[in-house]
This record gives sequence, C-alpha cells and structure tokens, in this order.
Amino acid sequence: MKGLPDRRFPLLIVALNIAGYVTIAAIAIGILHQYKPLPPGLSFNGTPHVVSPDRVQFLHDLTRHDNDSALLQQEIFDSVFALIDRAQQYVLVDMFLMNDHKGKSTSSFRPVSTELADHLIRKKATRPDIPVDVITDPINTVYGGTSSAVIDRLRNAGINVIVTDLAKLRDSNRFYSPFWRLLFSWFGNSPRGGLFPHPFSPAEPKVPLRSYLALLNFKANHRKVIIADDKGALTAIVSTANPHDASARHSNTAFKITSGQVCRDIYKCESSVAGLSGGALGILPAVTRSVEETPSAMKAAITTDGATRTMLLDRIKSAPSGSNIFVALFYVADRSIVSALKLAAKRGVAVTVVLDPNTNAFGYTKRGVPNVPVAAELMKGGCDLRFYRTGEEQFHTKLLLIDYPTDSLWCTTGSANYTRRNLGNLNLEMNCAVSCRKTAPVAKRLLDYRTLLAGEQPTPPYTIAASDSAAPQSTWFKYMRYRFFEASGFSSF
Repeated sequence: MKGLPDRRFPLLIVALNIAGYVTIAAIAIGILHQYKPLPPGLSFNGTPHVVSPDRVQFLHDLTRHDNDSALLQQEIFDSVFALIDRAQQYVLVDMFLMNDHKGKSTSSFRPVSTELADHLIRKKATRPDIPVDVITDPINTVYGGTSSAVIDRLRNAGINVIVTDLAKLRDSNRFYSPFWRLLFSWFGNSPRGGLFPHPFSPAEPKVPLRSYLALLNFKANHRKVIIADDKGALTAIVSTANPHDASARHSNTAFKITSGQVCRDIYKCESSVAGLSGGALGILPAVTRSVEETPSAMKAAITTDGATRTMLLDRIKSAPSGSNIFVALFYVADRSIVSALKLAAKRGVAVTVVLDPNTNAFGYTKRGVPNVPVAAELMKGGCDLRFYRTGEEQFHTKLLLIDYPTDSLWCTTGSANYTRRNLGNLNLEMNCAVSCRKTAPVAKRLLDYRTLLAGEQPTPPYTIAASDSAAPQSTWFKYMRYRFFEASGFSSF
C-alpha cells in the first residue's frame, strides 16, 4: 500500500551481509585446515634398512580378458590370510575399503572382506591373548551413517577396531570443506539410517544426508598394510589392494618384507594414526634379527603421505640418461610428477607408463579423467603410454620401477596414487620402496612384471598402446576437467 516502507532492500542487505560474513569465516577456516600442522607421526620418510634378498617378495594380482572370460592371477590376499594364520604374538591391519558394497555391479565377487574378518576372528578365538589391531576408514560406515557388518563382527570378537578420525587431517576439497566445517560438521551423524540412498550399494539401508555431506570432503585413510609375526620374525605386506568384495578382481601389487626394522617403522606410523583417532595399539613383539650388509643385500624403506611425493620426485629427477622408468598406475594427476616424467624423457630416460583407462567403477561409467588427458600430455612429452585392458574391474596398481644402467634397480609400491590428494599430505598413505641388484630374485619378478605389461603382449594382451584407435582418446574438455578437479580437490581422485 502507498505510504508503507519497502522492506525488501533492508532484508536483502542483511542477507548479503550474512552471506559475506559466512564466506569470510569459511575462507579463514579453509586456510587453517589446508595448511595447519600435520598430526605427529605423519609424512614419515623412513631410513632404508638392510634386508636379506630371500626376505623380500613382490606379489601381484593381474586380471586379463579373453572374450567374456576373466583370467585371474591372484597372490596378495592369499598371502595376507596365510600371514594372519601363522601369527603367534601380534597382528596389525590397516585397510581402507573393508566391506561387501558392490555399487551398481550385478556380478559375483570373491568375498574378501568376509574372508579377512573370518581369519582375524579365528585367530583371536584360537589365541585369545594375541593382540589384534584393525585400523580402517569411516567410508565403511558411510561416515557414521550406518553400521558395518565387518566392523561389528570384529568388535564382537574382541578385536581392537579403530576408525580413523579424518577431521584431524588437512582438507583436500578447497571449495567445499571450509563450508562443511563451518555449517555442517557440528551435527555429527547417526547409524540409525536416514532418507537418502546408500551411496555405495543401492541394496543397503538408506543413510542420513549428513553422510553425503561428509563424503564430499573426499578424504581418507587410504592405507593397505598388515604386520604380523611369522616363524619368529616380523613380516609386513604393503599393498595396493583393498579387502573389498567388488575390488576382488582388481589388478594390484605388493611387497612382502620380513624385517623387524621395517615393521617397527610401519608400527610407529600406525600408532600415530591410532593416536589421532583416540585409540591405541597393542604392543609390538620385540622380535629382532640383524642382517649383515653384503653386496647382495637389499634395502627397504617406508614412506607415508607427502614424504612419498618427495621420494618419487628425487628418484625420477636423479635417474640418469640410459635408465628405464616404468610406471603402472590407477591414477596419475599430480602436476609435479607429470612434469618430472616429461623432463626425464627429454634427458634420455626411457619412460613407459601403463594406466587404468578410468572408464568404469563398480558398475558406474566414468569419463576417462584424469588418466586419458594425462596420457595424451605424457605422450607429447616423449613417454611411451599404454592402457590396461580392464573389464568391470580396475587396474588398481600404484608402482614405479627404475631400471638403472648399472646393476641396480629401485621400486616403490603401496597405497598412494600419483595425485595431489594422495601425495600432498592430505590422505593417509603408505608405500614401501626396495632397492637391489638386478640379480636378486625380487628384481627378476619385477622385470618380468614390466615385460608382461609393457613388452611383447601375450594373447589376449594385458595392455594396448594409447595411440591405438581402440584406446580412449583425450579432448580439450577432459583436460580442463582434469585440471579443475586436481586443483580444487572436488573429485574422487
């Protein structure tokens, strides 16, 4: 009516002021949680320890396809389960995915999550005095929005299960996480269910909206490692493989190392994760066996989190002309790694890269990001690129092998993808690096593995050249998507 004051503009001004204050607060929170000091014990750069050549094994799982048949070679979880069964004094497991969620897939899979739980529960039942520690990621409970059958079984059996407190880590999603911390993190979560479909398995009960809000932070304890005593010695398996049913056919790699010093380094790193999550580990047995440093001896070192990036860059940048760098990866996106590989190729290093095509994940279709555009960039930089021939499964490997012109070889594998999230002190990651002479048994296994994937291909082949017309091709749009996702952290890689 005429004569009444118009209140629209004052309300608009108030709303804009509130939005401005929230944005300023979110920016401050974002800066704090992207650059805050790391919790103690993270980004560990381990000393290389001398190891006997007969105490290091390279394990791999490989899946290839002959028409409609999947041909599987699997070693990793059989070795993990055997190690648990032989343990007499201690078992420690830290695994990212530990569930039977299948996404949209309708296939049947090996029930590795149940098998892992069965072996751990059986061990605790037969030896009630043995400490059994399990560390895992809250993704298995959809960030507190539902229960986990595997975790519940383990806890009911008296096993010490620690779910990692991801809030203590730095934030990788630069645009979203500040607002989540400011507006939503205070609400916690409830395992009693909710109104929204389970994000990882449509057949599972619904979850609260809070689960989705937490998921969008895209952060994880991504490690895949086990320690146990074995015949009087401490043994570790550092792997790329998850005990996740829908991942059971993935191609993966691992090092199995019997070394008290290496295992103590792993235990120290895992104790830090337990501590930041409000838990504690059992006591590691004082099992010691010295190894004399001889010309045939090997060395093994543990790195975690951002220290892995430093190690990778040091090795790639220092590889002399005439070396051969072989990289086999599920994801490669980190700009410093991409640049280092291109520079290595320019100075006369033969660089061969085998990548997952990033076209599927548990029944969901993907668009080839980041690997397809990165492959095109690396090819232009002089690297030889190949894509692994996947079916419904993934080429989940994270391995870098340097074959030097001298009689030496160096290799690292473990949980870390070569992305900003995995190498930038954001996720929790663990890798193991081994250096040895080319006459060592493990060196032969590694070189044979390289030949399988990058050499003359068997029938049916494991890989195809990225230049092949059947290989996925990059576009300008894919490249821009990759650069945005890598820089912002608003993606799953």
